[in-house]
Amino acid sequence: MDVKRYKMCMDFWESHSKLLIIAKMLHHIAVAAVYLAFPSFLLYIALKQDTFFITAFSVCLISFILLSLYRKMADKKRPSEVYGIPSAIERDKKGKSFPSRHSFSAAVISVCLFHISLPLGATFLTISIIIAALRVLLGLHFVKDAVAGLLIGVLCGFIALII
Repeated sequence: MDVKRYKMCMDFWESHSKLLIIAKMLHHIAVAAVYLAFPSFLLYIALKQDTFFITAFSVCLISFILLSLYRKMADKKRPSEVYGIPSAIERDKKGKSFPSRHSFSAAVISVCLFHISLPLGATFLTISIIIAALRVLLGLHFVKDAVAGLLIGVLCGFIALII
């Protein structure tokens, strides 16, 4: 997203405050749904004494830590920092934009959910894409940040499924 498109997005939210409220609510609900699904999923497979519990937990934890370390070292700026225009969601956080950790986490969790059910995994993968899109549209990440987060998350999730 270049500065012109970023400014257009932020101007849109500024002139459509009710839609911004809906977008923020959708973002929070989607993130909460994915993050509540993960412990529920782990509890479910643990109670079933499914050995995938250890794999899913380990792959998600290790990949999250490695992604976080990379983000810290790379310390890529967020759109609001690059363009000097505040995002639609006010944040004090600077840098550490690439890749999007929200997009990554949602994707890796969603792919792990395929272990239980294809429709469940597909539903949550769709929610992951919505989260990634909203992270961009609300000005929190560049497109490359969100797409990279999704792709890395999907890859790590598939690694968990095939181990």
